[in-house]
Amino acid sequence: MKSGNHHFLIIIGITALAVALACSTVVDIFNPPTSTPHPSSTTIPPTSTTQVPTATDIPNTSTPTPTEILIEPSETPAAKIELLHQWATGAEASSEYSTPAWSAEQALGEPDTELIGEMCSDEPSAWASQDQDSVEWIELRYEVPVYPVEINIIQTYSPDQVSMVEVIDLDNEYYTVYESQPTDQGSDDCPYELSAPVSGVDTLIYGVRITIDQTQLESWNEIDAVELVGIPQDSAPGTGIGEGEIIPHGGTIDGIPSADKAPEGGFYYRVFNPGFDETIISINYVDQSTDDEIVVDLISINGEYTLTLFISPELVPDFIVMESYQESATLHAPSAILETERGVYFLDYGTYEIERVVGDEISGNFFMAMQSDVNPDEYISVEGAFNGLQVELP
Repeated sequence: MKSGNHHFLIIIGITALAVALACSTVVDIFNPPTSTPHPSSTTIPPTSTTQVPTATDIPNTSTPTPTEILIEPSETPAAKIELLHQWATGAEASSEYSTPAWSAEQALGEPDTELIGEMCSDEPSAWASQDQDSVEWIELRYEVPVYPVEINIIQTYSPDQVSMVEVIDLDNEYYTVYESQPTDQGSDDCPYELSAPVSGVDTLIYGVRITIDQTQLESWNEIDAVELVGIPQDSAPGTGIGEGEIIPHGGTIDGIPSADKAPEGGFYYRVFNPGFDETIISINYVDQSTDDEIVVDLISINGEYTLTLFISPELVPDFIVMESYQESATLHAPSAILETERGVYFLDYGTYEIERVVGDEISGNFFMAMQSDVNPDEYISVEGAFNGLQVELP
């Protein structure tokens, strides 16, 4: 009887020791212990909601064989963030050459001006002002108010004399999103499309005003159609957009980050720690790739966030362990840096996955722990995905 009790106590002691050793491996990225050494190159960044598959064995008290980490699919997949592409349903202008030919209503709907090849042509199916050497404007209205992302102006004669583009909110307030000097694009590149990315406008808009300056070229700058691209108020469940909150603040994209959840030709990412939680959704990005590494800036709609990803030129379909950002290094891949109004954060550790490469377009996801450049005790987590970003491949 005494011998049985002795064996029972030994078993309890061994079990307690195993539990203690397992618990000692937990890392809190927001309050990293000062005595803990810098994570090794095989460490996968923890996040508050997601586990990343790794090749690293985890403790297993029931069997000596390695345990594989599996990610079970969500019962209800997160909705993809859809951008709404709209053509104008209403129009008015400072002047018209005639009615209905060359009137403002000719700029309604999708492009419909027929051209011979790529030759620009003076056609009555596009808007033209009364005079050919004046400053004029045209205003377009759209059916669904959106948070604007991009304005696409289709021109069919004497492009490009667009000097200013403004968007109009529900209170009829005007916001300038583009300014330029008139430029002569020649007569053999039509239809000519001017794409004006929109940033810094965090309110719903329903109209676009385009100003053309024809005083220099003294020729009618004719506009066939104008496309408004944006995020509808109720288009992305779980982002807080449908609750009247300002993009990009508030809410998350549920589930494991995936390229298929990001807008086509764009991205989303969540920035969070115990003090704040924000989700950025945008198609505003800048490719700064070189012959040695892929570099892309992911910029929020209001310009408050810029996440720069440094991606290795070897685009393999696998999880890549990233390296801590070294400011003095010539090349940074694989790494990242986040610039915000709160400050700058350097990658401490993380992973990214290239999900697919189609031509010069890349898609993938990432999980990162980032450290403030001024306060080493301040950490944030960043997780997100990108879908079909066009980059200059090395």
